[in-house]
Amino acid sequence: MQAEETNELKANRYKRSADKCRELEKRAAAGRPIDEAEIPVAPPGFGAGAPPVATASAPVAPVARAAPPPPAPAPEADAGGDQKMAQIKALLTRRRDLFIANAKAAVAAKDKEAATEYVAASKQFDEAIAALATVSADDIDPDEIPPSPQPYRKKVVIDNSPGKTFEEGLQKRKARFDAMAEDYKAKGDDRRYRMNARQAAQYADALKAAARGQPVDVAGLPTLPDMPPLPKQQQPAAAAAGRPRPAPGAPAAASAGPSSVAAAARSGVDDQLAFVMERQRQFKVAALAAKNSGNLDLAKKYLTEAKGFDRMIAACKAGLNVDITKTPIPPQVTTSKATLQPHVEGESQRATTSDEPEAMLATLEKDLITQVQVAENNRLRFTRLGDVAKVRQFEEWAKAAKQDLMLVREVARRGLKVPKFHREQRQIPSADFFPDLAEDVLELSIVNAVDVPLPAGYEPEHANLFVRYTLPYPTDAPQTGKTKYAAGSRSPNWNETMVLQIGSKKARGNKLLRVLKRLPLKLEVYQKGGFLRSDKLIGTGECKLDGLETKAEVEEGAPLKEGRKATGGVVSARVRVREPLGDTKGAARTINWLVIDV
Repeated sequence: MQAEETNELKANRYKRSADKCRELEKRAAAGRPIDEAEIPVAPPGFGAGAPPVATASAPVAPVARAAPPPPAPAPEADAGGDQKMAQIKALLTRRRDLFIANAKAAVAAKDKEAATEYVAASKQFDEAIAALATVSADDIDPDEIPPSPQPYRKKVVIDNSPGKTFEEGLQKRKARFDAMAEDYKAKGDDRRYRMNARQAAQYADALKAAARGQPVDVAGLPTLPDMPPLPKQQQPAAAAAGRPRPAPGAPAAASAGPSSVAAAARSGVDDQLAFVMERQRQFKVAALAAKNSGNLDLAKKYLTEAKGFDRMIAACKAGLNVDITKTPIPPQVTTSKATLQPHVEGESQRATTSDEPEAMLATLEKDLITQVQVAENNRLRFTRLGDVAKVRQFEEWAKAAKQDLMLVREVARRGLKVPKFHREQRQIPSADFFPDLAEDVLELSIVNAVDVPLPAGYEPEHANLFVRYTLPYPTDAPQTGKTKYAAGSRSPNWNETMVLQIGSKKARGNKLLRVLKRLPLKLEVYQKGGFLRSDKLIGTGECKLDGLETKAEVEEGAPLKEGRKATGGVVSARVRVREPLGDTKGAARTINWLVIDV
């Protein structure tokens, strides 16, 4: 009994050793290093040679034996294993040859470091191919074989120094765009190749103009975010001396030309520089305040936002225009929702007929809250348009309105007399703007229906109505859906809101507006069917959406029709987009702006 247990233990030990050897063989085949300490101890008698065979001095009488059975045909698994092994070997050979080809290309390009790496990788493949003779195909996982290398391309070292002279800076930028164009050409990306080639050609023209002593419009040249600013262009002395002086008494505007255009461009860049520097200062102040209050996480967030303006400031100082559409908004110019909630108690609707201080203060508070919202919405809108002057204007309006709002609330809290105030006319954009909506969505709200005629045989209590809508964009796949069911009324209220996709402004261009001018929003009112009854179409209403060209919100009640015949009843819907689909600047409108006199 004890001998049997001993034999079983030995068998388990040898099995573990055999499994370990197979694992090490897989590592060797994959070209990975092996620690000799992990190799199991050889069993007794391993390598001692074959056992002795019988010598001829002791002849043995021949014994009649049965003929050996014919060899069994090799199982299909062996044939499959040989085929798999051949495929693995071909894969290893092909990838090794790719590494060798890259090594030769690197040697030709005098890239010693890359050539050494490729040669070392090819030698690992040679070792793996040699190890195939000692393992079976089932022990090899093709997924562990290193992938094929990318075709060798010599690394281009980017010189990001601005250059000592203006011409040298232009030349370095041109070389950068030339290298990018060649890279995209090698990848087969024709569109990006042509784009970078055109940008390199712009710098070539700028170099020619600089060589002739002509001023170069730096703001019109393409640039990349990591490019340093260009050195200042030096005006040649000969050109300055040869320039004719204006006659005495000649108006200054007589010299208007390219220089005046450049001055206007410089003025715009200066406005942007002042704007982004002020934004950075506000974030730094907010970070310091958060740190002093003990909120280090918020302080780090504000400091990161402040550091994000460094590149924009450097670009402005180099004379380049920057995109302010995505600049973060500092907390100093952001109004919380709690601030925009009414605090003054009073019947504001009685303020027009009553001189009670509480009613008057409530009215003033309501008007000031509306003004803060109008100013902040327009600030967001003109930030998206990149209009720095308008952004500053509406920030000042919002700041003044908030100060007046705090004053009115303080007066109401202390029970003081109503402060003096006046209203002045101000011009603000007439187009609506809804910052709560994304640029690429359209919000459809199906509000209600009135006096819907029911099919024959239905009473008002049997009504179970719903609306199926169809937005004709995109034209090849219109967006459809339906509302929930409204039972027991011929004038149901759904008040359901659906968000439909219209694509970003850049993606859709003017295609959406052309479609909405030509095709209406279709609203089909149905009576829900029952057992063995299908849904019954009562009538179709069509809402025209061409008003979205100048307005961000359109609400319309569409009469129900069956073909061209009116069936009676009206279905109402409201459509909102983030901003008008046409000219986003729109026309100006005049409003009465409340100002508290201090």
